[in-house]
Amino acid sequence: MIESRLIQDPNQLKEYFELRYKIFVEEQKAAPKEFYPDGQLKDDFDNEGLHIGCYLGDRLVGTMSLIVKKNDLLMIERVHNLQSDSNYKYAEAMRFIIVDDHETNNFGIKGKILFEILKKLREIVDELKITHVYLQSSEDGKPIYERIGFQQIGDFKMYEGISNECPMLLEVNKAKLNIYEGAK
Repeated sequence: MIESRLIQDPNQLKEYFELRYKIFVEEQKAAPKEFYPDGQLKDDFDNEGLHIGCYLGDRLVGTMSLIVKKNDLLMIERVHNLQSDSNYKYAEAMRFIIVDDHETNNFGIKGKILFEILKKLREIVDELKITHVYLQSSEDGKPIYERIGFQQIGDFKMYEGISNECPMLLEVNKAKLNIYEGAK
């Protein structure tokens, strides 16, 4: 069974941050190793984040974090010099992972993992009345996000001198159906 849930248990969060480290630091080399000496890719904003984990049985196979904008700038706003309209409620989706291994290396399984993560994301967005969701995308990931309803809102830019990413924005009220349709 594949299901997504909000992770709050300290042991599950540790596993979550260790998976992010494995994927983004060790495999993709998209974040500097020296920033994370404990083997967990956890940043300051993660303390306020909502962390979605997708499980195949009891094994973590997918992640996404959602950071709801409060008073400070979101990471994407800092990196891409974006200005958010104070009349709306913004969040940033980040650190999206679908594990690629012998158990998940199947288009149907990966699609189900994506669907479950997006379903949980939509529940949270609706519950918190978030109107706009930002994310940063690589060139390879951009078509997937566009199918969901995200639009590129700025140029590609090197992040930390390591990964080339562009800012994207989802206007939630215009994309209610796309958040499910994009997962098919």
